[in-house]
Amino acid sequence: MTAANAGARWTDDALGHWRRVADPVADPLSKEVLDAGGPAALGRLTRQLDDWEAPLPDDLTPGMRAFFDTPLTYPAWVDEARIAHAEDLFAAFGPMTVTALLLNGYAQFLTCPAGARAMYAARVFSPESIASRMLEIVQFALFMGARGGLSLAPPTAGTPPSVGRSARAYRKLRIVHANIRLLLTCDAARDAWDAGAFGMPINQEDLALGTLCFCLGSIDGLQKTGFDLSRDDQEAMLMAWRAAAWLLGLADELQPADIPDAQALRGKILERHQRGTREGAVVIREMLRIVEGLLPPGTRRIPAALVRFQLGDRQADLIDVPNSRWVLGVIRGTEPLWQTTRLFAWLAKLVSPRLLVWASSPTRLGADRRFELPPALAGKLGSTRDHR
Repeated sequence: MTAANAGARWTDDALGHWRRVADPVADPLSKEVLDAGGPAALGRLTRQLDDWEAPLPDDLTPGMRAFFDTPLTYPAWVDEARIAHAEDLFAAFGPMTVTALLLNGYAQFLTCPAGARAMYAARVFSPESIASRMLEIVQFALFMGARGGLSLAPPTAGTPPSVGRSARAYRKLRIVHANIRLLLTCDAARDAWDAGAFGMPINQEDLALGTLCFCLGSIDGLQKTGFDLSRDDQEAMLMAWRAAAWLLGLADELQPADIPDAQALRGKILERHQRGTREGAVVIREMLRIVEGLLPPGTRRIPAALVRFQLGDRQADLIDVPNSRWVLGVIRGTEPLWQTTRLFAWLAKLVSPRLLVWASSPTRLGADRRFELPPALAGKLGSTRDHR
Protein backbone atom coordinates (compact mmCIF):
# COMPACT_ATOMS: atom_id res chain seq x y z
CA MET A 1 0.00 0.00 0.00
CA THR A 2 1.41 3.40 -0.98
CA ALA A 3 1.31 6.56 1.09
CA ALA A 4 -1.04 8.11 -1.48
CA ASN A 5 -3.87 5.63 -0.92
CA ALA A 6 -3.12 4.55 2.67
CA GLY A 7 -6.04 5.29 4.93
CA ALA A 8 -8.60 6.04 2.22
CA ARG A 9 -11.04 3.77 4.06
CA TRP A 10 -10.63 5.60 7.37
CA THR A 11 -13.57 7.98 7.08
CA ASP A 12 -15.38 9.89 9.83
CA ASP A 13 -18.54 7.87 9.24
CA ALA A 14 -16.73 4.54 9.50
CA LEU A 15 -14.79 5.50 12.63
CA GLY A 16 -17.89 7.07 14.16
CA HIS A 17 -19.61 3.70 13.87
CA TRP A 18 -16.78 1.89 15.66
CA ARG A 19 -16.89 4.47 18.47
CA ARG A 20 -20.27 3.01 19.44
CA VAL A 21 -19.07 -0.61 19.29
CA ALA A 22 -17.28 -2.28 22.20
CA ASP A 23 -16.87 -6.08 22.30
CA PRO A 24 -19.91 -8.12 21.26
CA VAL A 25 -18.23 -11.33 22.45
CA ALA A 26 -16.82 -10.39 25.85
CA ASP A 27 -19.41 -7.85 27.02
CA PRO A 28 -22.33 -10.30 27.39
CA LEU A 29 -20.07 -12.59 29.45
CA SER A 30 -19.24 -9.78 31.86
CA LYS A 31 -22.91 -8.80 31.98
CA GLU A 32 -23.72 -12.33 33.25
CA VAL A 33 -21.33 -11.79 36.16
CA LEU A 34 -22.79 -8.35 36.91
CA ASP A 35 -26.36 -9.65 36.82
CA ALA A 36 -25.50 -12.56 39.13
CA GLY A 37 -23.38 -10.77 41.73
CA GLY A 38 -23.48 -7.04 41.09
CA PRO A 39 -20.50 -4.65 40.83
CA ALA A 40 -18.71 -6.37 43.74
CA ALA A 41 -18.56 -9.68 41.84
CA LEU A 42 -17.38 -7.93 38.68
CA GLY A 43 -14.69 -6.07 40.62
CA ARG A 44 -13.54 -9.29 42.29
CA LEU A 45 -13.27 -11.08 38.92
CA THR A 46 -11.31 -8.15 37.49
CA ARG A 47 -8.78 -8.35 40.32
CA GLN A 48 -8.44 -12.11 39.81
CA LEU A 49 -7.89 -11.80 36.06
CA ASP A 50 -5.43 -8.92 36.50
CA ASP A 51 -2.89 -11.58 37.51
CA TRP A 52 -2.15 -12.92 34.05
CA GLU A 53 -0.18 -15.95 35.32
CA ALA A 54 -2.67 -17.13 37.96
CA PRO A 55 -5.04 -20.07 37.32
CA LEU A 56 -8.56 -19.17 36.29
CA PRO A 57 -11.03 -18.82 39.17
CA ASP A 58 -13.04 -21.96 39.91
CA ASP A 59 -16.37 -20.13 40.07
CA LEU A 60 -16.51 -18.72 36.52
CA THR A 61 -19.93 -18.58 34.93
CA PRO A 62 -20.52 -21.28 32.27
CA GLY A 63 -20.29 -18.68 29.49
CA MET A 64 -17.02 -17.30 30.80
CA ARG A 65 -15.58 -20.79 31.24
CA ALA A 66 -16.52 -21.68 27.65
CA PHE A 67 -14.81 -18.50 26.41
CA PHE A 68 -11.51 -19.44 28.01
CA ASP A 69 -11.79 -23.11 26.97
CA THR A 70 -12.46 -22.37 23.29
CA PRO A 71 -9.33 -23.08 21.19
CA LEU A 72 -7.72 -20.08 19.53
CA THR A 73 -7.01 -19.93 15.80
CA TYR A 74 -5.45 -16.85 14.25
CA PRO A 75 -7.00 -15.34 11.11
CA ALA A 76 -5.15 -15.93 7.84
CA TRP A 77 -3.47 -12.50 7.82
CA VAL A 78 -1.38 -13.26 10.92
CA ASP A 79 2.23 -13.98 9.87
CA GLU A 80 3.95 -15.92 12.65
CA ALA A 81 7.34 -15.57 10.94
CA ARG A 82 7.04 -11.81 11.33
CA ILE A 83 6.03 -12.25 14.96
CA ALA A 84 9.20 -14.30 15.51
CA HIS A 85 11.17 -11.45 13.87
CA ALA A 86 9.56 -9.02 16.34
CA GLU A 87 10.64 -11.28 19.21
CA ASP A 88 14.22 -11.13 17.92
CA LEU A 89 14.03 -7.33 17.92
CA PHE A 90 12.70 -7.29 21.46
CA ALA A 91 15.54 -9.50 22.62
CA ALA A 92 17.93 -6.93 21.14
CA PHE A 93 16.13 -3.69 22.09
CA GLY A 94 13.78 -4.72 24.92
CA PRO A 95 14.71 -2.12 27.56
CA MET A 96 14.72 0.68 24.99
CA THR A 97 11.41 -0.49 23.51
CA VAL A 98 9.66 -0.44 26.90
CA THR A 99 11.01 3.02 27.68
CA ALA A 100 10.03 4.38 24.25
CA LEU A 101 6.55 2.87 24.61
CA LEU A 102 5.95 4.74 27.89
CA LEU A 103 7.54 8.07 26.95
CA ASN A 104 6.11 8.19 23.42
CA GLY A 105 3.20 5.81 22.77
CA TYR A 106 1.52 5.94 26.18
CA ALA A 107 1.99 9.70 26.42
CA GLN A 108 0.45 10.22 22.98
CA PHE A 109 -2.53 8.02 23.83
CA LEU A 110 -3.28 10.35 26.76
CA THR A 111 -3.73 13.30 24.38
CA CYS A 112 -7.12 11.83 23.41
CA PRO A 113 -9.88 12.51 25.97
CA ALA A 114 -11.44 9.04 26.03
CA GLY A 115 -8.12 7.29 26.59
CA ALA A 116 -7.15 9.72 29.34
CA ARG A 117 -10.59 9.47 30.92
CA ALA A 118 -10.52 5.65 30.93
CA MET A 119 -7.13 5.67 32.71
CA TYR A 120 -8.22 8.37 35.15
CA ALA A 121 -11.77 7.20 35.86
CA ALA A 122 -10.63 3.78 37.04
CA ARG A 123 -9.59 5.61 40.22
CA VAL A 124 -13.25 5.35 41.18
CA PHE A 125 -12.49 1.71 41.96
CA SER A 126 -8.79 1.81 42.88
CA PRO A 127 -6.60 4.72 44.05
CA GLU A 128 -3.62 2.80 42.61
CA SER A 129 -5.20 2.51 39.17
CA ILE A 130 -2.78 4.80 37.31
CA ALA A 131 0.22 2.88 38.60
CA SER A 132 -1.61 -0.41 37.88
CA ARG A 133 -2.34 0.56 34.28
CA MET A 134 1.27 1.63 33.79
CA LEU A 135 2.37 -1.73 35.18
CA GLU A 136 -0.06 -3.44 32.81
CA ILE A 137 1.51 -1.70 29.80
CA VAL A 138 5.00 -2.79 30.88
CA GLN A 139 3.77 -6.36 31.36
CA PHE A 140 1.98 -6.26 28.01
CA ALA A 141 5.21 -5.33 26.19
CA LEU A 142 7.26 -7.93 28.08
CA PHE A 143 4.77 -10.68 27.35
CA MET A 144 4.67 -9.74 23.67
CA GLY A 145 8.45 -9.81 23.43
CA ALA A 146 8.82 -13.18 25.16
CA ARG A 147 9.86 -15.97 22.85
CA GLY A 148 6.77 -17.86 21.67
CA GLY A 149 4.42 -15.78 23.78
CA LEU A 150 2.00 -15.07 20.93
CA SER A 151 2.32 -18.49 19.34
CA LEU A 152 -0.68 -20.76 18.78
CA ALA A 153 0.80 -24.17 18.10
CA PRO A 154 -1.52 -26.51 16.14
CA PRO A 155 -3.02 -29.48 17.98
CA THR A 156 -1.45 -32.92 17.77
CA ALA A 157 -3.21 -36.27 18.17
CA GLY A 158 -5.14 -36.16 21.42
CA THR A 159 -3.64 -32.77 22.43
CA PRO A 160 -5.43 -29.43 22.30
CA PRO A 161 -3.77 -26.40 20.68
CA SER A 162 -0.88 -24.97 22.68
CA VAL A 163 -1.44 -21.31 23.54
CA GLY A 164 1.52 -19.06 24.39
CA ARG A 165 1.68 -17.14 27.67
CA SER A 166 0.90 -13.83 25.98
CA ALA A 167 -2.16 -15.20 24.19
CA ARG A 168 -3.53 -16.50 27.51
CA ALA A 169 -2.77 -13.20 29.25
CA TYR A 170 -4.38 -11.05 26.56
CA ARG A 171 -7.48 -13.22 26.63
CA LYS A 172 -7.80 -12.36 30.32
CA LEU A 173 -7.23 -8.69 29.55
CA ARG A 174 -10.06 -8.77 27.00
CA ILE A 175 -12.47 -9.77 29.77
CA VAL A 176 -10.97 -7.17 32.11
CA HIS A 177 -11.73 -4.53 29.47
CA ALA A 178 -15.32 -5.73 29.29
CA ASN A 179 -15.57 -5.64 33.09
CA ILE A 180 -14.22 -2.09 33.20
CA ARG A 181 -16.72 -0.99 30.56
CA LEU A 182 -19.58 -2.21 32.74
CA LEU A 183 -18.08 -0.82 35.95
CA LEU A 184 -17.69 2.61 34.37
CA THR A 185 -21.27 2.69 33.11
CA CYS A 186 -23.21 0.92 35.88
CA ASP A 187 -25.20 2.87 38.46
CA ALA A 188 -22.54 2.36 41.13
CA ALA A 189 -20.03 4.38 39.08
CA ARG A 190 -21.96 7.62 39.73
CA ASP A 191 -21.66 9.00 36.21
CA ALA A 192 -17.94 8.22 35.91
CA TRP A 193 -18.32 7.94 32.13
CA ASP A 194 -20.07 10.28 29.67
CA ALA A 195 -21.01 8.08 26.70
CA GLY A 196 -22.28 11.08 24.77
CA ALA A 197 -18.88 12.76 24.95
CA PHE A 198 -16.60 9.73 24.78
CA GLY A 199 -18.55 6.90 23.12
CA MET A 200 -18.44 3.47 24.70
CA PRO A 201 -15.60 2.93 27.19
CA ILE A 202 -12.69 1.10 25.53
CA ASN A 203 -14.58 1.13 22.25
CA GLN A 204 -13.21 -0.25 19.00
CA GLU A 205 -11.84 3.08 17.77
CA ASP A 206 -10.01 3.68 21.05
CA LEU A 207 -8.70 0.10 21.09
CA ALA A 208 -7.30 0.67 17.59
CA LEU A 209 -5.76 3.98 18.68
CA GLY A 210 -4.15 2.45 21.77
CA THR A 211 -2.64 -0.35 19.68
CA LEU A 212 -1.28 2.11 17.11
CA CYS A 213 0.05 4.61 19.65
CA PHE A 214 1.91 1.85 21.48
CA CYS A 215 3.21 0.17 18.32
CA LEU A 216 4.12 3.23 16.28
CA GLY A 217 5.21 5.08 19.41
CA SER A 218 7.74 2.31 20.10
CA ILE A 219 8.99 2.48 16.51
CA ASP A 220 9.08 6.29 16.43
CA GLY A 221 10.71 6.44 19.85
CA LEU A 222 13.49 4.04 18.93
CA GLN A 223 14.20 5.81 15.64
CA LYS A 224 14.22 9.27 17.23
CA THR A 225 16.86 8.11 19.67
CA GLY A 226 19.35 6.57 17.28
CA PHE A 227 18.07 3.07 16.47
CA ASP A 228 17.83 2.20 12.80
CA LEU A 229 14.79 0.01 12.09
CA SER A 230 14.32 -1.29 8.56
CA ARG A 231 10.90 -1.46 6.92
CA ASP A 232 10.90 -5.22 7.58
CA ASP A 233 11.63 -4.56 11.26
CA GLN A 234 8.75 -2.10 11.47
CA GLU A 235 6.31 -4.42 9.72
CA ALA A 236 7.31 -7.24 12.08
CA MET A 237 6.60 -5.07 15.12
CA LEU A 238 3.26 -4.04 13.62
CA MET A 239 2.34 -7.67 13.02
CA ALA A 240 2.97 -8.56 16.67
CA TRP A 241 0.81 -5.65 17.83
CA ARG A 242 -1.92 -6.54 15.32
CA ALA A 243 -2.00 -10.11 16.64
CA ALA A 244 -2.20 -8.82 20.21
CA ALA A 245 -5.03 -6.46 19.25
CA TRP A 246 -6.91 -9.33 17.62
CA LEU A 247 -6.59 -11.28 20.87
CA LEU A 248 -8.10 -8.27 22.65
CA GLY A 249 -11.09 -8.28 20.29
CA LEU A 250 -10.19 -5.60 17.74
CA ALA A 251 -12.37 -6.00 14.64
CA ASP A 252 -10.62 -6.98 11.40
CA GLU A 253 -12.10 -3.88 9.77
CA LEU A 254 -9.85 -1.74 11.99
CA GLN A 255 -6.68 -3.75 11.35
CA PRO A 256 -4.22 -1.72 9.24
CA ALA A 257 -2.63 -3.54 6.33
CA ASP A 258 0.91 -2.17 6.78
CA ILE A 259 2.92 0.67 8.30
CA PRO A 260 1.62 3.46 5.97
CA ASP A 261 -1.94 2.30 6.61
CA ALA A 262 -1.28 2.22 10.37
CA GLN A 263 0.18 5.72 10.30
CA ALA A 264 -2.83 6.97 8.33
CA LEU A 265 -5.30 5.42 10.78
CA ARG A 266 -3.49 6.81 13.82
CA GLY A 267 -3.35 10.23 12.18
CA LYS A 268 -7.06 10.19 11.35
CA ILE A 269 -8.13 9.18 14.87
CA LEU A 270 -5.84 11.80 16.43
CA GLU A 271 -7.27 14.40 14.04
CA ARG A 272 -10.79 13.44 15.18
CA HIS A 273 -10.20 13.50 18.93
CA GLN A 274 -6.87 14.90 20.08
CA ARG A 275 -7.11 17.72 22.62
CA GLY A 276 -5.94 18.59 26.09
CA THR A 277 -7.79 17.44 29.21
CA ARG A 278 -7.27 17.67 32.95
CA GLU A 279 -7.40 13.89 33.16
CA GLY A 280 -4.58 13.51 30.63
CA ALA A 281 -2.44 15.96 32.59
CA VAL A 282 -3.09 14.13 35.87
CA VAL A 283 -2.21 10.72 34.43
CA ILE A 284 0.98 11.86 32.67
CA ARG A 285 2.16 13.64 35.82
CA GLU A 286 1.66 10.44 37.81
CA MET A 287 3.52 8.39 35.20
CA LEU A 288 6.40 10.87 35.20
CA ARG A 289 6.48 10.90 39.01
CA ILE A 290 6.91 7.12 39.02
CA VAL A 291 9.65 7.14 36.36
CA GLU A 292 11.45 10.08 37.99
CA GLY A 293 11.46 8.22 41.29
CA LEU A 294 13.45 5.43 39.66
CA LEU A 295 16.30 7.76 38.67
CA PRO A 296 19.19 9.11 40.71
CA PRO A 297 19.10 12.75 41.86
CA GLY A 298 20.14 15.20 39.19
CA THR A 299 18.58 13.23 36.33
CA ARG A 300 14.91 13.44 37.26
CA ARG A 301 14.01 16.14 34.76
CA ILE A 302 15.10 13.93 31.88
CA PRO A 303 11.87 11.84 31.48
CA ALA A 304 9.63 14.90 30.98
CA ALA A 305 12.17 16.41 28.57
CA LEU A 306 12.25 13.14 26.62
CA VAL A 307 8.44 13.11 26.37
CA ARG A 308 8.61 16.61 24.87
CA PHE A 309 11.39 15.56 22.54
CA GLN A 310 9.41 12.50 21.43
CA LEU A 311 5.98 14.12 20.99
CA GLY A 312 6.92 17.69 20.10
CA ASP A 313 5.79 20.74 22.02
CA ARG A 314 2.26 20.87 20.57
CA GLN A 315 1.26 17.39 21.78
CA ALA A 316 3.22 17.69 25.02
CA ASP A 317 1.40 20.94 25.84
CA LEU A 318 -1.96 19.15 25.47
CA ILE A 319 -1.16 17.01 28.50
CA ASP A 320 0.81 19.70 30.35
CA VAL A 321 4.17 17.92 30.29
CA PRO A 322 6.67 20.01 32.32
CA ASN A 323 9.00 21.99 30.11
CA SER A 324 12.57 21.98 31.38
CA ARG A 325 14.01 24.04 28.55
CA TRP A 326 17.68 23.57 29.33
CA VAL A 327 17.40 19.76 29.55
CA LEU A 328 15.34 19.69 26.35
CA GLY A 329 17.88 21.96 24.71
CA VAL A 330 20.69 19.56 25.57
CA ILE A 331 18.70 16.61 24.20
CA ARG A 332 17.87 18.40 20.95
CA GLY A 333 21.36 19.79 20.61
CA THR A 334 23.00 16.39 20.97
CA GLU A 335 20.50 14.52 18.77
CA PRO A 336 23.00 14.09 15.89
CA LEU A 337 25.32 12.24 18.28
CA TRP A 338 22.72 9.76 19.54
CA GLN A 339 23.32 7.26 16.73
CA THR A 340 26.96 6.91 17.71
CA THR A 341 26.83 7.53 21.47
CA ARG A 342 23.61 5.60 22.16
CA LEU A 343 22.72 8.09 24.91
CA PHE A 344 19.13 6.88 24.99
CA ALA A 345 20.28 3.26 25.23
CA TRP A 346 22.30 4.23 28.30
CA LEU A 347 19.30 5.99 29.84
CA ALA A 348 16.94 3.10 29.08
CA LYS A 349 19.33 0.60 30.63
CA LEU A 350 19.52 2.85 33.68
CA VAL A 351 15.73 3.14 33.99
CA SER A 352 14.53 -0.30 32.92
CA PRO A 353 15.96 -2.46 35.75
CA ARG A 354 14.62 0.02 38.30
CA LEU A 355 11.27 0.03 36.52
CA LEU A 356 11.11 -3.75 36.67
CA VAL A 357 12.09 -3.85 40.34
CA TRP A 358 9.33 -1.31 41.01
CA ALA A 359 6.85 -3.39 39.02
CA SER A 360 7.75 -6.64 40.74
CA SER A 361 7.67 -5.35 44.31
CA PRO A 362 5.15 -7.12 46.60
CA THR A 363 3.62 -3.78 47.60
CA ARG A 364 2.89 -3.06 43.93
CA LEU A 365 1.65 -6.45 42.79
CA GLY A 366 0.30 -8.03 45.94
CA ALA A 367 1.61 -11.19 47.53
CA ASP A 368 -0.04 -13.57 45.07
CA ARG A 369 1.03 -11.88 41.82
CA ARG A 370 4.10 -12.74 39.80
CA PHE A 371 6.24 -10.81 37.36
CA GLU A 372 8.70 -12.60 35.08
CA LEU A 373 11.26 -11.24 32.65
CA PRO A 374 11.70 -12.97 29.28
CA PRO A 375 15.00 -14.91 29.64
CA ALA A 376 16.68 -13.13 26.71
CA LEU A 377 15.87 -9.75 28.22
CA ALA A 378 16.93 -10.81 31.72
CA GLY A 379 20.31 -11.86 30.33
CA LYS A 380 20.73 -8.59 28.46
CA LEU A 381 20.03 -6.64 31.64
CA GLY A 382 22.44 -8.84 33.57
CA SER A 383 19.64 -9.88 35.88
CA THR A 384 19.96 -12.99 37.99
CA ARG A 385 16.77 -12.30 39.91
CA ASP A 386 13.72 -14.45 39.32
CA HIS A 387 10.91 -11.93 38.84
CA ARG A 388 8.19 -14.35 39.75
